[in-house]
Amino acid sequence: MPLVVMAGLTALTYWLVQTNVVPGTRTAAPIEHKPDYSLIDFTVRSFDAAGHPRTDIAGQRADHYPDTDTLEIAQPVVRSMAADAPPLVTTAERAVSNRDGSQVQLFGHARSVREATAQSPRLEFKGEFLHIWTREEKVRSNQPVEVMRGDATVRADSLDADNYDRVLQMAGHVRAVLPPGGAARRP
Repeated sequence: MPLVVMAGLTALTYWLVQTNVVPGTRTAAPIEHKPDYSLIDFTVRSFDAAGHPRTDIAGQRADHYPDTDTLEIAQPVVRSMAADAPPLVTTAERAVSNRDGSQVQLFGHARSVREATAQSPRLEFKGEFLHIWTREEKVRSNQPVEVMRGDATVRADSLDADNYDRVLQMAGHVRAVLPPGGAARRP
């Protein structure tokens, strides 16, 4: 008998909790994945501590989503600038950028180019997906990519490039076409 009484009290307590709502309190509605603002034909520029331009992100349209604090960009053009090198210019069909533009994921015909200088040849990355860390000057992809440096071309199934450390790691089925006699070093 005591077990039946306890079960009845438990059920009654559960019912009271479910049906009694304190006036003036409501549960917050979940944040929807809807843009809270949009930009049309825009450019957003970030600066370093000295006030020099660091990154430009431009595009046809961008929608900001407050639930993820990201910008989804149509036809993006990302320019990463450094004092000692030409800008790294990256384009794609669409991109997703974090709040400060320090990480940009590019989708659809992604392409990143640094023009030649007297010291180094033109450098280009191409693929359907590129993930760029603009401050660290890193580019990664877990999808097939093509890298061209001067006259040399390398294709692989994935990429991890670090411009500061001058390290390029490619994995998977890697194929390379290298010009004879160091011709890839010419600008």
